[in-house]
Amino acid sequence: MINKNILIRIRRHTFLKVVTGIYLFFTFGCDTIEVEEPNFQLTSTTVFEEDETAEAAVLGIYSNMMSSEGFVSGSFQSLTTVTGLAADDLVDYSFNPTQRQFFENALVPTNTILEFNIWNESYRYIYHANAVLEGIEESSNLTPEVAKRLEGETRFLRAFCYFHLVNLFGEIPLTTGTDYELNSSLEASAVADIYQLIGEDLNAAIESLPEDYSFAGGERIRPNKWAAHAFLARVELYRQNWNAAELHASQVIDQSLYSLPEDLNAVFLANSMEAILQFRPILRNFNTKEGRMFILNFNPFHVSLRPGLVESFEAEDLRRSQWIGSLTTNQTYYYPFKYKVRFSPTLTEYSMVFRLAEQYLIRAEARTMQGDLTGGLQDLNTIRSRAGLSPLEISDAGELLDAILLERRHELFTERAHRWYDLKRTERATEVLEPLKEQWQESDVLFPIPQNEIRKNSNLEQNAGY
Repeated sequence: MINKNILIRIRRHTFLKVVTGIYLFFTFGCDTIEVEEPNFQLTSTTVFEEDETAEAAVLGIYSNMMSSEGFVSGSFQSLTTVTGLAADDLVDYSFNPTQRQFFENALVPTNTILEFNIWNESYRYIYHANAVLEGIEESSNLTPEVAKRLEGETRFLRAFCYFHLVNLFGEIPLTTGTDYELNSSLEASAVADIYQLIGEDLNAAIESLPEDYSFAGGERIRPNKWAAHAFLARVELYRQNWNAAELHASQVIDQSLYSLPEDLNAVFLANSMEAILQFRPILRNFNTKEGRMFILNFNPFHVSLRPGLVESFEAEDLRRSQWIGSLTTNQTYYYPFKYKVRFSPTLTEYSMVFRLAEQYLIRAEARTMQGDLTGGLQDLNTIRSRAGLSPLEISDAGELLDAILLERRHELFTERAHRWYDLKRTERATEVLEPLKEQWQESDVLFPIPQNEIRKNSNLEQNAGY
């Protein structure tokens, strides 16, 4: 499943050189850090002898995620880009044929972005999480309260990786340990089994994580109990467990920790009242990688917003005027402008992972699917009101669901795969994308398993259509 040279080998003396930098960065918010990736192996006899080093082992997962250009970093080869291209959010202006395959929905199993920046990278974090969980379980030296919290946080992160993998690839190998020989020959698990582990991890996180953010220095950069509820609300929505999705979303909405800022430009600021979980950028002289990537100062050489998305907004929608920028040269190009900072040594914006508006839209859909059109419409109109739009009056369930999905598109565009996953889970991908994509076929809703993984593991089978 994962090449041996991917597995992190840890030596204690090297590890301790970087522990303090990583720990202080996430706890006290240093503007920048410069550390080399540690060369160490996670073992219960070293890393998990002390609370501080165990803490740093968990923080290392975030550091690696945000220093990358792939997976969930928000950067050029991340899910934000590749799923935005695969769906109908983004237009490709790159000269990179590997990236172009996502835009044309013409992926091949040898695509290197797919292999290295999505598959390998996410499984590397899963391996790291499994190693931490094993270390915590075997250790007798950690403070019980710290051990419990770190276990919940690590299980949240493992669930986060598996959630994206299962939605991108479907049936995949499910590993919960660090035995390389075993992991490298696993058969793919059923989607239901993967979701079962995700649910178990998130329920454990709910029981283990604090209700506030004090353990993260007051910053919303590590998951608490409500982040786990928010994540589980999304998972239950995808599994069509409507009542559970509603209940978990309500748990978050009812918390005084969170509110919808009236000013749309305040939503993506660091530690905004809407933020349930954000990832803290770590790249010197930049804020988020989304801001660096999306904001246009000259003709796009990477991506821009698809004009059809821009045109789908109502004229008075404040998200159209405040979350979408434009650049006119030989023609007019549009770009996501949720993040306002492209370059700055002063860190004012964090990359959003979970936020309150999504919870209202989850509950709106879940309520509608249970026949509570009044409640679903109320939640939908809460989001529309913040966007400066008049309330809708809808009495038909099908029309209300259409309105909710359109609202999700307008509210959550270019935020880590929402649009791609929404088209897939509602079985609307072919209806929406076939008119836009010459090479579209229904099997494109799943990405291909990387060819090298199938070559190394004869128990894996390729997804249909590849």
